[in-house]
Amino acid sequence: MSQDAATQTAYDLVGGMPIVSRIVERFYDLMEQNPAFADLRQLHAPDLTPMRHSLTGFLAAWLGGPRD
Repeated sequence: MSQDAATQTAYDLVGGMPIVSRIVERFYDLMEQNPAFADLRQLHAPDLTPMRHSLTGFLAAWLGGPRD
């Protein structure tokens, strides 16, 4: 079933969970790999897996998608 633009959420418009997940993965990959983000990286635990999951769920819900 297709939604018209007036009823679509931001979540729908960005492409849903696959795109939200890609955005989060890219964010944390940059944090881990780019020295410019070293200070931000130090604020996080050594294992970013829980944060990747948490931020993905938060952004999905914030954009109007499913809520965990």
